Order: sequence, then structure tokens, then C-alpha cells
Amino acid sequence: MKRSRTIAITIYLLTFIGMVAFTSELRAQITQIQVNTDTANISGAGTDADIYLGIGGREFFLDTPSRNNFEQNQEDTFVFGEHSNVVRPRDNDPRDPPLTIEDVDRFPVYIRMSDLGNHRRPNNFPEDDWIVDYVLVVVSTGPGEVARRFTSSLLGSFDDAITLRLGSQSGFFIFLQQSQ
Repeated sequence: MKRSRTIAITIYLLTFIGMVAFTSELRAQITQIQVNTDTANISGAGTDADIYLGIGGREFFLDTPSRNNFEQNQEDTFVFGEHSNVVRPRDNDPRDPPLTIEDVDRFPVYIRMSDLGNHRRPNNFPEDDWIVDYVLVVVSTGPGEVARRFTSSLLGSFDDAITLRLGSQSGFFIFLQQSQ
């Protein structure tokens, strides 16, 4: 009787500790989000449209200063939060207001293309499609602490020839899935 009670208490404590650790991980605040994109090496693959990352119930504007992003056969890296390299870093910071892993898990993660408010070439759709070769989103909760990774299973790996077109006649979203 005493042994079974000890086992039951031990199981309860281990379950409780596991739940606390899991809850603690979900409440961990995001310190950095990194987005890597690769535009296809196909004539007309680049775009001047505005591109956004949707994550944690917010959107982040993918644009770096002094660079023409999303051009044919070009890789782009966007960093939000710690060591930010994007325009308007204060408006595009996952630390303010703070996002948590729980927020990331609660909402869809996606890339969105928009021509609304495009200050470079307004109303240039459908001529300004974007042909995407690869997208990777890495969410960190501290230096070297990768908490989540997202990519599109539709696009395959970084070095294959599978592409996806975004534009007014092919759709404006790529929804991403959590990956290893």
C-alpha cells in the first residue's frame, strides 16, 4: 500500500514538473526572428511588391535599407529583434510588445505579398509577381536558442528547382509549417 502511494506521488510530481517546464517553454519571450528567402532564377522572378511575415498574430515588414530585396536569383535575410537589419526596427520588433512561443503556436505563420501602399511601383499587379524558391523562418528565445523553425513543404529544400508564384492571379500567401 505504501509503495503504490509513493509511486503515485512520484508520477504526480514528475507530471507536474513536466507541465511546468512545458508551460515555461511556451511563455518564453522571442528575442529574434530571422527570415531567409530565395527568389527563383527565372526571368521576371523578382518583385518590388511589399512582402510581410505573419507570425504570433502580428505582421512584420520584410525590407532592409539600401538593398533592393526579392530580385531574381537573390537570397535575402531579414532579422527582427536582436541585431535587427530591417527598416523601422522599432515597429518590427517581436520584443515590443513581447511575443512568446505560445503566441507563435497559436496563430498561422505565413508570407504575404501586397501591392497596397507600395511606394516604389503602386498598382503594378499582375506584372509584378514574385517567384519564390525557398523560405525559412527561425524563431529564437535567446542567443543560440532556436525555439521554432518554419518552412513551406510546397517549396522543398533550398537547392532544388521547385518554385511557387505569388501574385494577383496566383494568390498572395504562402502558409508555413513547423519544421525540424
